[in-house]
Amino acid sequence: MTYSAKNISASDELTTVNRRLAELLLRPPANLAAGADAALNDDLVLCGVLGGKDVGKSTLINALAQTRVSVDAGEVGRGTDRTIAYVHENARDAVAHRLESIDRHVTPDVALHQADPIQNVVLLDLPDFDSEFLDHLAMVRDVAPLLDRILWVLTPRKVGDRAWVQMLNDVVKDAGNVHCVLNKVDELLADNEPFEKSGNGSAGRATDRGEKFWIDQHRWVAHSTNLVGYPQTDDHRFLVAAAFPDVEPFVGRIGRLWNDPDWSTYRSDRDTVTDIAKRAARELERLRDCVLSPVSSEQGQAIKSANRRQEDRVNVARIEDHFAIEQTADRLFRACDPIYHQRVVQQSLDASYCSGVAEALQNQLRPDRSLADELLERRVEG
Repeated sequence: MTYSAKNISASDELTTVNRRLAELLLRPPANLAAGADAALNDDLVLCGVLGGKDVGKSTLINALAQTRVSVDAGEVGRGTDRTIAYVHENARDAVAHRLESIDRHVTPDVALHQADPIQNVVLLDLPDFDSEFLDHLAMVRDVAPLLDRILWVLTPRKVGDRAWVQMLNDVVKDAGNVHCVLNKVDELLADNEPFEKSGNGSAGRATDRGEKFWIDQHRWVAHSTNLVGYPQTDDHRFLVAAAFPDVEPFVGRIGRLWNDPDWSTYRSDRDTVTDIAKRAARELERLRDCVLSPVSSEQGQAIKSANRRQEDRVNVARIEDHFAIEQTADRLFRACDPIYHQRVVQQSLDASYCSGVAEALQNQLRPDRSLADELLERRVEG
């Protein structure tokens, strides 16, 4: 779907305003968000998987695609050091075209599929933005503006991480197109004592204990993201264990973490952990449906238009803040007021200034006697 020129006039106008204000006020232009317009030129819906090192982005994208798309970070010392695309074979060229507008050219490695219902949906596994390798961060900053959807991948140990907070302020998308994914839910159980050991193992049914644990963790994640200024609804928040997408591996993982692989010590907890594993599996399925379901042209247009509106709102705010528009406008109005001009003149031409001018003029005048003598001499000579 191609959008007409009138659909991009708002961003063009903001760019012009930014440039003109910079010229008028003798300041550098504001740093504006960009990228939404480039996304309007195709039918693709690019979903970027963003996160720091060791959050399990590659594992998550493999679990979502249900095939090996990305290499796990632990297998390569630099982590994910390039953009990797899970893309339909017919959309490969369109993805390359979308990304070619980037100054630092980014050519993604691709994992092709033939699932026709989602041939316009693309998953992109991006490098770790908090890596020690600066080219990783540069690549994320290049690609992120051109994405349509974002999956922020966190872990219990990286919720509220400074690098993530800084990055999310730079990635401008509509809230409806951004999802927060807390991966490695198993670490939440690893950090807790077994239910039985804490005295909660026999209280109530296993499903009740599992539900309470799940609700508590969702609330904790919601509270943590709110603290960094990133509120989200439950529909846009996911708790998953991408490395253990099925129930039995998840249960086995927790048994080993609690030093009870055969569940002989904490037997009553097994059913509770099984309930939690089922909830994590359902969350992963819900996330898969969210980002790998067919997207019609009309839905794609709505996604892109929402991002574009958000980009415009952010750019207006950036221009207002950068040029201090309210204060600048106030000074300009005052400068155009005749009364203000009179006040400036009066303040500038104070008594001492006027006295000085009068004295200088007086010094330039010739005394009357000198002038009379000169006139008399000219008459005698004549």
